[in-house]
Order: sequence, then structure tokens, then C-alpha cells
Amino acid sequence: MEIPNILVKDAADQFKKACMAVNEVEEGLVLPLINLATVAIELYLKSLSADEVRTPIDSGSSCVEELYAKAKSVGGNGHGLMKRLEVIPEAFQKRLISAYKAEFGGCIKAVLSQFEGAFQASRYPYEKGNDFGNFTIDDLINMTNFLSHFVELESN
Repeated sequence: MEIPNILVKDAADQFKKACMAVNEVEEGLVLPLINLATVAIELYLKSLSADEVRTPIDSGSSCVEELYAKAKSVGGNGHGLMKRLEVIPEAFQKRLISAYKAEFGGCIKAVLSQFEGAFQASRYPYEKGNDFGNFTIDDLINMTNFLSHFVELESN
């Protein structure tokens, strides 16, 4: 298993770029911004634990494989950020926690736990019980940028 998984990282990078573009374009686009940021955060975490899967494709005489990634199963609705953190291999998890503490002086687990449910709430803000928690847009942007930088460093 190669960590980070480059396929998942690429998807995360695209959501991060879209998030930053929405953030720069116009104020008031809160729901799309939260959605894009939480998807990017989830994908960066997945990139640190996803398996690479190769499937042979029958192409006649040449050996061709389809390459894709498979995220570790975390149960539930699959969007739990804390569960995503827990399935990251221990060595990478320790580096991630340490890097966050060095940069922000806080605990990444505490911050990620504030984002739990934000993805669902951004999609269904009109449903009872959907709450955006105790975070700001800046918190989401900071986490997205931090994870992007961390995953980029891990890929070199």
C-alpha cells in the first residue's frame, strides 16, 4: 500500500481547489463551501489509508490493469472524520497529530470532532437536527490547507 494514495489525493486536491474558488468568489455561499471543504478533508484522510487495487483487463495479448483506490470501511454512513483518522496506519497518524500540534498548538482530534456531521448538514440544512457544530469557515479552510500540505509532504 502506497501512502498517500495518489488517486484519492488527486480527488481531494480538486475539492480543495473548488472550495478555495468558492471562498474567493462571493460571500454567502456557506453551504457549498462547507460541503466542498468537508469532502476535501474526508478525502485527504482517506488518502492516508486507502488501498490501491489493480484489476486485470482482458485486452488481448497485452497485460493491462485497471487501477483504482478502495477506502477502508469505517461503518455507519462512512463520512465520520474521527473514524477516518482512526483507520490511518499508526505511524502516519502519529505524524499527522504531531504536525497539527506543531502548526496550530492544538489537537487535531478535537478539531475534526467539531466537523462531524457538517457534510450531512451542508446537504440537508433544512432537516431537523442538522447542526453545523462549533466551527467557523476559517476552521474548515485551515484544516483543508493543513491536510493538503501534510499529504503533499508525505507523497514526496
